[in-house]
Amino acid sequence: MLQSIKNKIIVDEYSQQQPKQQQQSHSKYLSIHDNNNNNNYQQQTNQDVMINSLDFMINSSKINDNNDNKSFNNNNNNNNQIIKLDNDRQYKEPLTDPTANDDSGITVKVFIGAFVVFFTNSFASGYNIGVLNLPEQIFKTFFNNSINNHNRLVPVVDTNQIELIWSIAVSILVIGAMITSIITGYLANRIGRRGVIFLNIMFGLIAMCLTWGSKYMQNIPMFMAGRLVAGFHTGIASSIVPMYLMEISPKSSSSSFGTLHVMGLNGGLCFSQIMGLESILGTARSWQLLFFINAMFITVGLIGLFFMPESPVYLFVVKRREKLAIKVLEQIRKHPMEVADDIANLRREQKCEEGSNNSLLQLFKQSHFRKGLLIVCLLHAGQQLVGINAVFYYSTNTFRSVGLSQLQSQYGSIGCSLLNTLCAILSSRLLRSFSSRTMLLISTIGTTLGLLILPISMSFNDQFEWLNFVTIAMMFFYVFMFAIGQGPIPFMIGGQIFDSASMSTGLSIGVFVNWFCNFLVAFAFPLLIIQINQFVFFIFLAFDVLLLIFIIFMVPNPNDQAGEIRKKPLENSISE
Repeated sequence: MLQSIKNKIIVDEYSQQQPKQQQQSHSKYLSIHDNNNNNNYQQQTNQDVMINSLDFMINSSKINDNNDNKSFNNNNNNNNQIIKLDNDRQYKEPLTDPTANDDSGITVKVFIGAFVVFFTNSFASGYNIGVLNLPEQIFKTFFNNSINNHNRLVPVVDTNQIELIWSIAVSILVIGAMITSIITGYLANRIGRRGVIFLNIMFGLIAMCLTWGSKYMQNIPMFMAGRLVAGFHTGIASSIVPMYLMEISPKSSSSSFGTLHVMGLNGGLCFSQIMGLESILGTARSWQLLFFINAMFITVGLIGLFFMPESPVYLFVVKRREKLAIKVLEQIRKHPMEVADDIANLRREQKCEEGSNNSLLQLFKQSHFRKGLLIVCLLHAGQQLVGINAVFYYSTNTFRSVGLSQLQSQYGSIGCSLLNTLCAILSSRLLRSFSSRTMLLISTIGTTLGLLILPISMSFNDQFEWLNFVTIAMMFFYVFMFAIGQGPIPFMIGGQIFDSASMSTGLSIGVFVNWFCNFLVAFAFPLLIIQINQFVFFIFLAFDVLLLIFIIFMVPNPNDQAGEIRKKPLENSISE
């Protein structure tokens, strides 16, 4: 361990002989020891002295302080962490060794943080989205009975009135998500990532109480209020979860953590559909228990909130609490060189933020931010405009049209949701081998092919029975191709493009665009399906082709252009 650190310092000394401006920075090396309270540190102003001291540590496990005449014992060399900091906050290259073995991994603190946001935010949001799908007729009956109980003068309720109430119950969640998604970035910088997560947990529990109580109160406005608050919860989760996970995850696991939010959404949606089956909880007597189950997941995650770490980006860059940020980094990183890398990157981004105004107006004046925001927003819009929600909405009717019973069609819809969840897990593996741009291209080409064949097979399945199998196969093929790229990447690509100073704003705007397009599709699709039937998928096909063209010409390769988008403002700030 000590020998490798010595080699790294020698390499760093050689690199400092090249650029003249890097020789002007006075560095200190902060040595953080094991948990036996031997937490002394030594400042060195000469790298030759540091190297000689490390040689002495290797031979005798002791080091004498040449400046302050202090000494300390080293009881556990494996726990030593030497982190390079700068007195004048001048950016320095991190102490990394490209030839060193990758000892990075997931610590307990990172696992707790991911566990909490997964169940309290991502999974709970997906559950809220899908909980009304299968028991649709049960909820419509509840609305009818509630109106009759409160208005006994009208014994029969108009069917159109019930359909209108049902439409409001479905769409009000999306409206709530739009409202909170746009302000999540501001809240994350004001009260911290953990503060926003706690606030969102409270929203989730309040939504459960309102929808639960509406059953016993026979109160439709209470039910609507619960769905609106559930929308607040879903909108915040869509912004805060990708942001928090990208900020605490090690670089070696960024692809897995980047897809975790989509895994939770899909998993919660699939689980809610299973619970909504008539044989489980989808009945007039027990539908309120559907919301209680979601509250159980949120409550379990709430316990872990007290043990999850705060984002080091928030502490270091936003709040300027550097010592606390370093302490958090030591808890969420396994290797000391990872801590050194993260601190160097945070110092560089802190340097950038010191010389800039990060208000929304000022961010829009920066060309690199506008380009990154355009990419994120159009990918989020494309995710919804290619018709994934329409395919899920129409899946039950599609399965029935090919001869399946109502129950079998429901199982088929659950199968699509399950496939979507499994493919989100697969995408985290694929993104370790392929770039985001490559996976987006593969995914979009696949969904374009599926949207081309699907309406054609549905149009002629009456004449050729074998086309029924083609229709089912194309639905699963479309879901598969969507889930490996278009589903997770829009939520994670912002972390690759935006710097820490603008990430919260950029992600919030992107998620707002996602929910706005979701609302447009949910509003327009039922009308279009009545007018043009299955040919509505050709509209989604047109948007898919446009998305493919955009990806080819505008989405950067993370190995070159994406890095330029993110690093350009930092380099300019440092050079100034």
